[in-house]
Amino acid sequence: MVKNRKWLSVMVVFCMTFLMILSACSSASKDDTKAQTSSSPAASTVTPVATEAQKPVTLKWVLYAVNKTEEFDKVFAEFNKQLQKYLPNTTVEFNVILNTEYQQKWNLIAASGEQVDLAWTGFYIPYGDEVAKGSYLQLDDLLKKYGQDYLKEIPSWVLDLAKVDGKIYSIPSYKDMVDLKLGMRTPKDLADKYLDRTQFENTLTSRPGKALRTEDYKLIEDYMAKLKENNVLNKGISDAVFSAENKGIQLTPNFTIPFDDKTYTVQLTPEIPAMKQYYGVMADWFKKGYIRKDVASNANRRQDESKKDGYSLWFHTNWIGQEQAETVKAGFPVDVVNMDKNFTISVLDSSSSTAIARTSKNPERAMQLIDLMNTKKGKDLYNLLVYGIEGQHYKKVGDNRIEVINGPDNKPKYGLGKFVVGNQFNAWETTADSPGINDWVEKEANGKAIIHPIVGFKPNISNIKNELAQIAAISKEYTVLELGAMENWEQLYNDMITKMRTAGSEKVKAELQKQVDAYLKGKGAK
Repeated sequence: MVKNRKWLSVMVVFCMTFLMILSACSSASKDDTKAQTSSSPAASTVTPVATEAQKPVTLKWVLYAVNKTEEFDKVFAEFNKQLQKYLPNTTVEFNVILNTEYQQKWNLIAASGEQVDLAWTGFYIPYGDEVAKGSYLQLDDLLKKYGQDYLKEIPSWVLDLAKVDGKIYSIPSYKDMVDLKLGMRTPKDLADKYLDRTQFENTLTSRPGKALRTEDYKLIEDYMAKLKENNVLNKGISDAVFSAENKGIQLTPNFTIPFDDKTYTVQLTPEIPAMKQYYGVMADWFKKGYIRKDVASNANRRQDESKKDGYSLWFHTNWIGQEQAETVKAGFPVDVVNMDKNFTISVLDSSSSTAIARTSKNPERAMQLIDLMNTKKGKDLYNLLVYGIEGQHYKKVGDNRIEVINGPDNKPKYGLGKFVVGNQFNAWETTADSPGINDWVEKEANGKAIIHPIVGFKPNISNIKNELAQIAAISKEYTVLELGAMENWEQLYNDMITKMRTAGSEKVKAELQKQVDAYLKGKGAK
């Protein structure tokens, strides 16, 4: 009897254990099924974002740097160590290419079919061409499943910059997206004596559009006339960048839409009334001695900016802390006079994005990494990749502010571009930055900018390639018109327009107009 009881007890324990194991296995199986069928990963957490993230994976990431140092490998090793907190069993193999070599080397990588998972794409790479060649994967479905935080945190219009024919082929880095907001630089001592700054700014910023008007040119000329009269004009006005205000939104070289044209009519750039007026003004200023005599042969148009004996007026963007930056650069006090009232955004594609290459073996994990580098949950990991290791490559001087540590050559020991890696608004400020720069750019510049509906438009030039090439060659032939260095500018202008029309400018306008109308209609803007 005792033996039977003992035997019965053993059997009960065995059965209970077996049932517990069976129950646990069943529960795990259900959890696995849920994880595999889930349409989105867990948001804003340092825990694994999906069950498939447990599989060991090595991602190959191609990106560029301005400089490469021996510290890179050390930082990459630490990055991979910290990455395990976010994407367990994920290792990144970095291929960092110098910026001067990036386009050439990327072309070789893409042509060879080399296995790549993530690839930087931007201003060095003709984005539309790469998409047409099939270099990048379409990312719409991957973004919906693994980029939920990106979709929540980044303005929706940013993704328009990455779309071709309505499909997403890269993930833009959120950064300063605004067009050039023009500011006139001039030595402060000259401005204090000869410039009515209030009148100048009030007049220039009252423009309804971007193009300069007769009254705007008059104020600039009045200032130069006073400088010349008092023998302090030096090399006069720099022509560089100045003409950008009049050229409108460039769809292709030599074809634009004026920013304030609500009919969204495609025009040949030199035919825009504001450009024709500009040619005449520059010719007049050259004749009056406000433009340097050697302007036509001056290869470096900006070499005499920020110099005591250089230009008295020069132009570029007007950013937060611009006067301080220009003063440091020049070595003497510089005034930056505002010329534009509002920030605007009219870019057609992203200047910096991360694509997933068609040769990627792990596109799901690649998208998870992209999401990390562009959202708040990956901020610490992002800053590690941008600035390196604390105490070795930088030191903290505030909650969101660091001081970069330089090497013996007085250059940073390590560094990658903020917008190359991901969302630059997650970057710590450095002591070289104006305090609060990130918030200012995100909220004041990007946040309050006037966004043109053409943002994200990608022209298909397959039917007009020959015409565009011929017109580009003609434009190059008549570059002197923008410099003002010819007395017979009107004859030259008429000759140029005639040649461009003969080369097919009307055909190009018609083709681009058809595409613009379709694009705007699709966005509900026309």
